[in-house]
Amino acid sequence: MLKNIIYFLFFLSPIVLLSQQDPFLSFYKNQMSIINPAFAGIEYDYSLTFNSRNQWATIENSPSTQFFSISSKREKNVGIGLSFVSNKAFIESRTMTYIDFSYKLQISSETNLFLGLKPGGSFFDINFNNLSFNTDPALTNYSKFNPNLGIGFLLQSNKVWLSLSTPRLFNSEGDGIINSYATNSNIYTAVGINLNLKDNIVLKPSLLARFTEGYESVLDLSTMVNVNDRFEFGGNYRTNNSLSGLFLVNIKNFRVGYAYETSTNNGGYNINLNTHEILLTINVNKGGGGVSEVKEETE
Repeated sequence: MLKNIIYFLFFLSPIVLLSQQDPFLSFYKNQMSIINPAFAGIEYDYSLTFNSRNQWATIENSPSTQFFSISSKREKNVGIGLSFVSNKAFIESRTMTYIDFSYKLQISSETNLFLGLKPGGSFFDINFNNLSFNTDPALTNYSKFNPNLGIGFLLQSNKVWLSLSTPRLFNSEGDGIINSYATNSNIYTAVGINLNLKDNIVLKPSLLARFTEGYESVLDLSTMVNVNDRFEFGGNYRTNNSLSGLFLVNIKNFRVGYAYETSTNNGGYNINLNTHEILLTINVNKGGGGVSEVKEETE
């Protein structure tokens, strides 16, 4: 009983303060269509990506998030896909489901501009039945659906890409004590570059910035090294006090990755706030080639 109450009080603070934020990802570069629909179908005829993120793994009922996206390159410069995020923390859960559309405009022989549209919505749920110490009849279960719409832009060349998006244009408001479920729209901007260090070795630094009204901006600074288009390894630093180590391997049609994230500030709690994240991607081209990540051209 006392242990559950301590967990409840521990989670109450970050849930109220941070629930308006989208879940974070260490492998954000591999799931960009979650935040920017312009990424749908930009590289492969068919692409499926799944992430599972177990935050603060040593704590019972800690936040757990699953990310899923599928996209397809269609005819006439069109891409289409589906993005899905399921986030559960203690007694509350949020599920976001969106359809992703992209359209390619060729700017030059080496540069394309992609325009994206993301219609869909979010399901919110609070289940007080999971509280073993709940004796207050005023605490009743709550659920709600909020439709929304997102837009995005992607400028991509052989070596540089630049992204600007908001996955939700409209804010949603909480009801009474459910203010933690109010959701502000976020604006994301990201940039990355591929630097050929030597034969078959590519350095891939990137930056992702998140801006949310009423909250401090958060930056992700990531650097990956690609070796022989087979292995990738690197790290990610997030300005909300987290540091990650990442590893990826490409095996035929599959890409498998693991990230270990640790907090540089536990807020005064004597708790090990480590996070585990796994990634699985399947990329297929009809021609049978290029099933792993497209190899960057060298000058």
